[in-house]
Amino acid sequence: MGRSKNARKRQDRLTAPAPSPAVVVGVVQAEPVSASEGDAAMALAWLFMESRRVAAYERDLPEVVAVARAGGATWQDVAGALGVSRQAVAQRFGTPADRRAQAGT
Repeated sequence: MGRSKNARKRQDRLTAPAPSPAVVVGVVQAEPVSASEGDAAMALAWLFMESRRVAAYERDLPEVVAVARAGGATWQDVAGALGVSRQAVAQRFGTPADRRAQAGT
């Protein structure tokens, strides 16, 4: 069965071409705009850019964690970098053996 309509819409948004710089003037620094600083179009442009940044972060995070771990970083090191507990990173990114080891500590 194919993807749902909502999943296709989400994918279309993430793969759509970025707006031109003229559309994003004032939001290039990824700072939210206040109602007094911009209009709905600027706020929507900021939301669009941030959603793409977050999607890229979520897509790349597992690989970056794997590289850190392969390079000798501990779960505690990764957890500190992400601002979460070591159990949380081991559960999200670890192997079943990693999760069992964390449960035992």
